[in-house]
Amino acid sequence: MMLEDLMIHGGWPHWSGPARIEHDTPLVPQAVATAVWEEAGAWLGEELPREWRTRLRERAEALYARNPRVRRRLRSPGNGGRDWLWTFMRHWLAALLWQQRPDLHARLPGAFNTGHPLPPKPTAPQRPRAATDTQIDRLVYGLYGLTQDEIKLVESNR
Repeated sequence: MMLEDLMIHGGWPHWSGPARIEHDTPLVPQAVATAVWEEAGAWLGEELPREWRTRLRERAEALYARNPRVRRRLRSPGNGGRDWLWTFMRHWLAALLWQQRPDLHARLPGAFNTGHPLPPKPTAPQRPRAATDTQIDRLVYGLYGLTQDEIKLVESNR
């Protein structure tokens, strides 16, 4: 079975040898793996398994050691190798989520599966101020004896 087939069908290569990417390039796979792991965990609002960081690094090292095309990509000039590693680590993390936490994977945008960065987290829609809120504010302003200038100051800080 080819390495790519093994990976597509759920196998994860393990690399127990010395870190070669760091010796051959300015890239630090563990740092990229940690950043991708933190990005997804923060976006999902969940702590992801810490060992996934190691698995992402091991996968990068295994592919680097066995695949000349991967070595060329990671050694590409400028930021090309860095960007490629980030993209694939996101993709690999999406695969881990799909395999082991499908509930979390379902919450991710589809573009994360292909290595795209996560978009800003959508914020909850703000509810409009109800008329009762305004009435309560006026009563409180009156109780504290606020002047019009003080009321403007309070309302401008909302």
